[in-house]
Amino acid sequence: MEAAPLDTLALPAGQGRLVESFYWALADVRAEHALRLSAAYAKCMAAAGTPAESLGDARQRVERRFATAGPAGGAAWNEASAYEVSSAAADGRCRAANASLAAAVSAPAVRAFAVRHRRQLAAVAAGWAAMPEARDAARRRLNALSPMR
Repeated sequence: MEAAPLDTLALPAGQGRLVESFYWALADVRAEHALRLSAAYAKCMAAAGTPAESLGDARQRVERRFATAGPAGGAAWNEASAYEVSSAAADGRCRAANASLAAAVSAPAVRAFAVRHRRQLAAVAAGWAAMPEARDAARRRLNALSPMR
């Protein structure tokens, strides 16, 4: 029995190319709004009492607190845990606000992409719709080969 190539096992045909095309279709939007979105995130995080320039920065700040917190259950550890919870909650709120802004500024490019790639989008959607049947057929083939049946 020949093994299927790994890049086709979990995604419908054409999805990789479509994702790449979408990424590049939004390049101008990213370039134009990245600084504004980053600044809005940093301002939101600072206002929440957990200053951070980005998600990565927020994670590093939490990790630094735990690195010096001492043993689990101690006062410093509990403070680090509370900070982690506060930071995660603020991050969720701040990224949600940015997501709304990003959706608004990218909407025209997304609509144009959808029109320009409607056939490819339909083919990928059909591929996803066929996934449960493909999974079930593969399971049936595996079960038929199993010596445990």
